[in-house]
Amino acid sequence: MNFSKKGVTVVFIDNNMTFNADAESNPVQKLLFNVLGTLAEFERDMIVNRTTAGKIRAQ
Repeated sequence: MNFSKKGVTVVFIDNNMTFNADAESNPVQKLLFNVLGTLAEFERDMIVNRTTAGKIRAQ
């Protein structure tokens, strides 16, 4: 999924931070947005792995 094409914006209200996927003019913001996306994808993969292992163990 390409968040840049969808125009996604991530806002952290507690820390008053905003990351725009289409912020081509700000390389730091682009880097942080990509790191957040990569970490979210990693966490999702870990959840799927743990869920699959739990299902196998339950059988």
